[in-house]
Amino acid sequence: MPKVPCTAAVGLTEAEVEQFSWGFRGVYAQMPQAGPGYDCYSTSGERHGLPEVIEAVKYICAQWEKLYPNGPRVGIGDISLPNGGPMPPHASHDRGIDVDIALVANTNEEIALTWKHPKYSRERTQQLIDLFLNNPILGIRVVFFNDPKIRGVEPWAGHDNHFHVSFLSPGVSAAAFSSDQQGYLRLVAPRMKGERVRKLQADLVKVGMSIEVDGDFGVATDAAVRRFQAEQGLDVDGIVGPMTQAKLAQLVGRLAR
Repeated sequence: MPKVPCTAAVGLTEAEVEQFSWGFRGVYAQMPQAGPGYDCYSTSGERHGLPEVIEAVKYICAQWEKLYPNGPRVGIGDISLPNGGPMPPHASHDRGIDVDIALVANTNEEIALTWKHPKYSRERTQQLIDLFLNNPILGIRVVFFNDPKIRGVEPWAGHDNHFHVSFLSPGVSAAAFSSDQQGYLRLVAPRMKGERVRKLQADLVKVGMSIEVDGDFGVATDAAVRRFQAEQGLDVDGIVGPMTQAKLAQLVGRLAR
């Protein structure tokens, strides 16, 4: 199974930022090479995660084996290094909460696939993703995958031949995410939503950007921010930080006079 870097920026709650900054990432467990319902295609040094994550993955794979006792098994890829930290070329996989999962074939073969491959099973892959989304052990932050007909996922570049599951860290609820918190607005997963995003979009429309004002910071909003930054000679990074905020407010203020 080829390695594909996960480039998506995965947002953390304030509680998680504090949790990881206090060294929480040091308490890791290793995913065994194989077990009920699964086999790992990642090397051993990249299969470490929070114990709850490993427990959740094992549980899901055991449920999968009940559905498909004759295979194919779940293919598990990169999780994290033994003590966490950066794992280039991935942008995530540094906190023991991210897991790459192979796509499922429409036979019992365990082969490398993309979602456009004739042996790719959309039905089985959806079943597996649903097991992750509905597992009773640990909440799911987001699942990245590019098949547009799969439910419950977010598209992101580099996720044609596997799906990426980002778990919530223990004790954190998905309801804790809010784009109305203080801080910079940007494209992350889960996507920022709310009144701050809506105001940003409305201001971008006022200065000539063609964008829907829906309160959802998706790829279209990211593209509009980058176009605005390029037009104004700012760093083009898609992050609505102090310089971008100030320039946008300045232009909107001039138009209101």
